Amino acid sequence: LDLRTGETIGTFGEGTLWLPLGIAVSPYRDIIVADQEARLVLMFDCQGVVLRTLAERLLLSPQGLCMGSDQRVFVADFDASAIAVLDGRVDAPERANTLIARLAVQGKPVGVAVTACGDIIATVCNGKFGVERGGWVTVVPDPTNASSICAALPAPPTASVLPLAPASAISSAPTPTPA
Repeated sequence: LDLRTGETIGTFGEGTLWLPLGIAVSPYRDIIVADQEARLVLMFDCQGVVLRTLAERLLLSPQGLCMGSDQRVFVADFDASAIAVLDGRVDAPERANTLIARLAVQGKPVGVAVTACGDIIATVCNGKFGVERGGWVTVVPDPTNASSICAALPAPPTASVLPLAPASAISSAPTPTPA
């Protein structure tokens, strides 16, 4: 998007993406996209070429995402009520489609950000659309990050690291295929 004119400069992902809801840019200008419908997290170069799949059918409903300074990718997984942590290093293709951690969140996360010291902040809703309003911002304790300010604090009783489900348990739902 040209910020001066508002005109679209270019597009990509057509035929690859179904319902992209989250987008982030790495320090290397790679573009990371969470696709809720296809249950994918893809990394593109700045020309729109897919560099690697960060997650395929590991997440139930990927939405907002961000990349931390350590190149971990944090994804708000709405239906799992969790923040998924993925390895976003381009030089680590062996880590493709590997879940580092799944951090439990009370409610349904829709957006996520990471502070400079690694604390995870998530926007969360109650998931009762059309029934009752409810949303909040929460700090998600990350026991995998020793430098986190929140790691030294006692975790709230609802926060925990969820056991990782085998891919077969999550991947049983059909994934749409581009036409």
